[in-house]
Amino acid sequence: MKRRTAVSRLLQILNFLAFVLVIVVNVLANRIPIGGRTTGEIADMYPNLFTPAGFAFAIWGVIYLGLALFALCQAGLLPGVNNGRAVVRDIGWLFILSSLANVSWLFAWHYDMIIVSVVFMLLLLISLIGIYQRLQNRDTVSGAEKWFVRVPFSLYFGWISVATIANITVALVSVNWNGFGISPQIWTVIVILVADLLALTFLARYRDVWYGLVTAWALFGILYRHLTFFAGQYPSVVYTSLVSIIVLLLGVLLTTCRNRASAYVE
Repeated sequence: MKRRTAVSRLLQILNFLAFVLVIVVNVLANRIPIGGRTTGEIADMYPNLFTPAGFAFAIWGVIYLGLALFALCQAGLLPGVNNGRAVVRDIGWLFILSSLANVSWLFAWHYDMIIVSVVFMLLLLISLIGIYQRLQNRDTVSGAEKWFVRVPFSLYFGWISVATIANITVALVSVNWNGFGISPQIWTVIVILVADLLALTFLARYRDVWYGLVTAWALFGILYRHLTFFAGQYPSVVYTSLVSIIVLLLGVLLTTCRNRASAYVE
């Protein structure tokens, strides 16, 4: 019992330090900047049709605010969270792994090691899948845990799901992939539909409106970029993005109604 408590306490400390590390490196990445270029400047070196408009990346502020709440929650420092160590035990070392992958991705990206960055992005995605599944398996969830743990990781996981597609797209551009002869706009339509279908799956299976909303936000960033920067010259991408956003928002609305109905019955 004492050993279990000691491990939980160690994880609480390491989780908090891992969060601080992620924030510090992310700030320095664009302030110094690491490798002499900002994150956005690296992205601009590999033009493609899937990368969202710059403003869409402001979602990171919301995600990191949520992760700050998680870091405090798991340490038992927020009111209404009485069992932070239970959350820590369920997540285990996965948050630390995700944080190390996040930081490693930044260094690989900023030093223009695009293929290597995909490896770290996939590691980040896999660790978030693990966290998400473990949180879904928790039987009893308080209101505080929902807002301080589940919602932040739903947003984080949803954004990284789209970011993984974007990262792979950049990697393919970096190696001059010819797309098997298929035009870039068709490939963009395909990956938008994949992202949309994935979000709809999470809405249907987990009733996770936050995953759906963050995906819709990413697709709106893609739509806005095509309407402004590309001046609508790829109508198939524009229409696919627009329809996908509408379908997702309708799915979010329906799921919200289902969640409220279930809560009322209970």
